Order: sequence, then C-alpha cells, then structure tokens
Amino acid sequence: MKMLRMFTTASWQLCRGVMMTGSRCTMIRTVSSATTTTTASKSRRLTKLLLISAGGFGSISLASYCFADRQQQRRIKDISYTINRLSKMLYFGSKLALHYWWQLRGLDPADEEYTRTMKQCHEYGGKLANHAVNSCSGLFIKFGQIYATMTNVIPEEYERELSKLYDAVPERREREVEMIFLEEFGKRPDEVFAKFDMKPMAAASLAQVHSATTHAGDHVAVKVQYINLRDSFPGDIFTVDLLVKFASWLHPPLKMSWLVERIAGNLMDELDFEHEGRNCEKCEESVRYLGYVKFPQIHWPYTTKRILTMEYMEGCKVTDTAAIDKLGLTCRDVANKVSRLFAEQLFVTGVLHSDPHPGNIFVRKGKDGKAELILLDHGLYQTLEPRLQICLRKMWVAMVLSDIETMKRCCSELSIPETEYAQFAEILLMNPYYLNRPAGENMPRTFTKIDKQYMARIAQARLSEITQILEILPPSMLLVLRNFAAVRGITYNLGELNQRYEIMAECAAVHRDMHLKGLCSNLKAFFSRWSFTLTVKFNSLSFLLLRLYIGFLKRIGRIPCDFDIFAPPADLLANLN
Repeated sequence: MKMLRMFTTASWQLCRGVMMTGSRCTMIRTVSSATTTTTASKSRRLTKLLLISAGGFGSISLASYCFADRQQQRRIKDISYTINRLSKMLYFGSKLALHYWWQLRGLDPADEEYTRTMKQCHEYGGKLANHAVNSCSGLFIKFGQIYATMTNVIPEEYERELSKLYDAVPERREREVEMIFLEEFGKRPDEVFAKFDMKPMAAASLAQVHSATTHAGDHVAVKVQYINLRDSFPGDIFTVDLLVKFASWLHPPLKMSWLVERIAGNLMDELDFEHEGRNCEKCEESVRYLGYVKFPQIHWPYTTKRILTMEYMEGCKVTDTAAIDKLGLTCRDVANKVSRLFAEQLFVTGVLHSDPHPGNIFVRKGKDGKAELILLDHGLYQTLEPRLQICLRKMWVAMVLSDIETMKRCCSELSIPETEYAQFAEILLMNPYYLNRPAGENMPRTFTKIDKQYMARIAQARLSEITQILEILPPSMLLVLRNFAAVRGITYNLGELNQRYEIMAECAAVHRDMHLKGLCSNLKAFFSRWSFTLTVKFNSLSFLLLRLYIGFLKRIGRIPCDFDIFAPPADLLANLN
C-alpha cells in the first residue's frame, strides 16, 4: 500500500506537471503572437494528449510494479532513484555554474579581487560538491574520492572537501542487508552465520562491513555491497559523464570526459567481490617476502559477487599517530614500511593496490615488537605492464640524478612531448621539481606553504597541459597516480614525507636494470645500483649536516627562525603570474 500511494502521488505530480507545462505553452503562444482560435485549439489538444500519455504511463508503471516480484519491484524503485539522482546532480551542477558566473561577472582575471573571489567560489563549490555527492551516495561517493586524489587538477578547496568522503559515508538500512543476503544465499544473515551484528563496523562508498561468527566459530568481517549499485551503475555513469562534459563546456581547459570511461571499467571490477578476493590472494603471494605485510584470509563458502567474508583482523588506522604511539611503535617505521610496500609493488611485482587510503591500511604490533601492516580492500587493482615498469624505474632514477636526457626519453616512450618532462616529474612527485639544484637535492624534503601555492598556481596556469598529459598516459597510469596520491598523503600525515621519495628512489635504482640478461648486463646493473645508492646516501648525509648547521645558526640568532633552506625560491610564484 505504501508503494501504491507513492506511485499514485508520482503519477498525479507528473500529470500536474504536464498540465502546467501545457498551460504555460498556451500562455506563451497567446502573448507572443496574438494566438488565433485554431492555435488555441491545437494547444488544448496537445495538452490533452500529453495528459493522457502521462496518465497511461503512470498506470502502466503502477500495474507493472503491482504484478512484479520483490526483486523486480526493487529494480523499478532503483530506476526511479536513478532519475532522482540525475535531477539532483543537474540541479547542483547548474547552481554551482550560476554561482561562479554571478560572482565573477565583470571582474578582471588579472585583478586581485578576481583571485580572492575565485577562492571564495572554490570554497562554496567544494562544500556544495560534498553535499551533492553525499545526498546521492553510492558510486558518486567513489567518484568524489577519486577526484579528491587528483591534486594536480582540482583546486585545493575541492580536494579538502572531497577528502572528507573517506570518513563520512552514510549507513544503509538493516532491511537492505537482509534483502541482499536473501538474493545471494536464499537465507537471512542470522541463518548463514551463527552470529551476525546488523550494525556495521564501518561504511564505505560501495559497501559496509559487519562483524559475524561462522558456525565453525571463526570471527569474520563480512563486507556487504549496497543493494542497488549494480542496477543503478549504467544510469549513474551516464550522470557523471554528463556532469563532466558540462564542466568541460563551462571551462574548456578542464577536458576530463575521457576519465569517466577509464574509471567505469575499474569500478565494474570493484563491484565483483569474488574478483576482490582473488586480488587479495594474488597480492599476498606477490609480496610474501615482505614479512611485515598481512592479509585477511578469504572464507570462500561465504563469499559471492556482492558479499565478501574474510578473517577479522584488528589494528589501528595507519594515520592514527596517537594509537601508533600507544602501541609502542614509531611513525617513521610505519611510514617507511608503507613506502617500501608500494614501491615494491610498483617497481618489482607489478601487482599494485590502487586504493591505499588510510581506511584500507591498519597497523598492529608484530611478534618481533615492530609494526605490521594489514592491507584491506583489494577491489581496485592494476597489473602493470613490464614496459611501463621499466619506464617508471628509469624516470624515477633520472629525476633524482637530474638526468634530463633520460627523462625526455621516458616521456617519449609514454607518448608525452619531451618538452613536458619537468611537468611530468611534478605530476609524479605531486611536489615542485627544481632542475637548478644538484642531484638528490631536487627531490622534495617538505611540503611548505610556498610549495602549496606553487602547485596551485601551476594547476591553474597549466591546467590544459596537465589534463592533456593525463589523457595521453596509458590507462593503467591513472591508478598509479591514485596510488601515489594516497601514499603521499599517508606519509605526510605521519610526518615522514621526505623518507618516501628516498625509499622509492632506492627501490627504483636497485631494480632499474632487472629486465636485462647476461653477465655484462648484471655487472653493469650492480655497479649502477651501488653508484646511485652512494649518491643518495651522500646527499642524505649532506642534508643532515646542513640542517644541523642551520639549526645552530637559528639558535644563536644569525638567521631568522622561519628560514628554510629547502623551501622553493619565492620568485617562482611571481613568475607564474
């Protein structure tokens, strides 16, 4: 009866809307052209035709719903929800576009007032985008999280607001969880498991996790996909694609329509929980030699494409520095192990976890008293081609050594114009890259306020070139950059950003020539690795001594307390104006 009333109301609203539309059409025609009696008659007939069509559509929809089974009824509701989400996103998109136009009208882009107003518009836009995505939930939250990692493209205000989507995801109703169990197993949760907690431990963009106990007595975590995601997937992808094209039309340098197609394929794999379980086992096998990385065991009898059951493993969030300290562990050890893990995945194994945000990595104390990492959520993975791995290893080593010719060759192999080698280096580092510094000193040591301003100005001034480079890159590089952004954020929050670049550089150098065969090639690889390692270590020692010397000068008042030898030159920002 509830659904009957809902459809009756919807049909009446539709009929009313059609009547109002027809009336408005008649009024407009009357005013504009002194409508004749014949025209008015045609308008009335058109109104009646539309009214009859709307009523017929509503009646057919109501009849289809009443005679459908439970699963078909849910899909009919999913269609209505998809249309509702489309209308919401179009409303929010139009509202945002009008806000920018109204606030910036008549302002000179070269004026300071324009810059200040644009920042205010970005702050408003970020909050509106967060609200819009949360109100539509599902895949829109996942897209929001993906865009939050694209720090080279989106403004800082959007990044800050969209990053909140990792922690604030609405829970779904208990009835929905029961329905998906009935569809997957033909049983309720309390029948499949000996004990099942209906209140979720955590909620994410595509699923929520419940605590349960199997009939064998095993404590497990059950990941339950939101019930309508697969059915609403085509409609939601269409909506996102429409919004991205609308944004590209409003702001031509932001041509990102290609991004939706690439993400859609990855998201479809992520909705297959059996695929996620296989990824987990594959990744565990590939990095088994790193003894500090742990993976939950998959319970296959309780796993389907929409429900994943795995071993329950406890730990604290990787960015929870207070909890890490309480465990008697150090943030440096945790950060170094995170950096080492993903450097090995990128440069050696080629099996890359592409969504390592803080909620997917837990930390616990191992038997040896040192940090162990628990890696979760294996839905979004990328298997890298050997050619791409070789190119990235060479590129990373060349960036450290300021080897411009090798950087250009790597760009050429990836179809990027050679002249954009410095821009590509900044995309990889997500930090300023300075060619006028000696080898080793051009890698980021901190991320200062000036660094942040510089990257924001670069994104604004060279947005078209950046988006062009991103589009040219192999599709797999999109997830590589997502991985870079997530790991960079973790190490930054742990206060060990500089160690990440050194660890990645060392790993890239050690395995730079691993594809070569033969004795001479092995000897060449051996000496090049040691040469590179000594160069990096020597520069690290030089930096340490220099920091100590600067600290001493600050203490005796010979230099200002806010002096930072590693900050970029202040005139770089002026050069971007």
